[in-house]
Amino acid sequence: MLLVMIVLGLWIEERLGLAVVFSVAAVIVPCWPFVAVVFVPFAAHAIYHAGRKQSFSGVARILAIGAVSGVVILGCVIAVDFLMYQKLVVAAWNIVKYNALGESTGDNLYGVEPMSFYLKNLVLNLNVGAALCVPFLPLFLWSFHVLPLVGLRLGLPPKLKPDVASADLIAYCSGGFLWLAVMLSRPHKEERFLYVAYPFLLLGAAAAMACLRVLIWNIVDKHLSTKRLPRQGFLSS
Repeated sequence: MLLVMIVLGLWIEERLGLAVVFSVAAVIVPCWPFVAVVFVPFAAHAIYHAGRKQSFSGVARILAIGAVSGVVILGCVIAVDFLMYQKLVVAAWNIVKYNALGESTGDNLYGVEPMSFYLKNLVLNLNVGAALCVPFLPLFLWSFHVLPLVGLRLGLPPKLKPDVASADLIAYCSGGFLWLAVMLSRPHKEERFLYVAYPFLLLGAAAAMACLRVLIWNIVDKHLSTKRLPRQGFLSS
């Protein structure tokens, strides 16, 4: 989860090259390659932005950083495993082969749970954050896109603008929801599997809180404007 959180922070700061290195490390070093699912939106977003800013050279740079860092990090992991086991071992591939491609029971051997297992754990661990991360997108669109358009039609100046574009915010948070979709489809469930999604879900919850602030401010401001008394000067009779 820490590596995922670092990647998300670097991604938001648009330090894409360094974010690619950490994302590759997050997939290979813990020997849990399934975490690559949460980086699919990041990869698409990084390639798109690199291509938009620097054309082909930017895309080639991102792909080269990913390839080189993957070879170097995987080589180091294999070297350490060879030193410890005295044979060639690719632990990440063994995990995929056993859990996803195995003909036997695979991870189901360790127990299966219904979808409600993850939903209960989300509520217990994130509390209000679990409830806020779900409606963040409708709240964001309403607060920063619908309300300003309505105000513009009424001749009112815009009050607040979002720090990020809607498409960027969707990309930042989509990895967590993509991870949940994959994990919910798997029969074997563990609480620790949710940790990967927490940074993305909490970012969505924070965005939802910011949107609620805008909505409350608009409601309060509208109420006060209707109750506001006309100003009178000190010397008026």
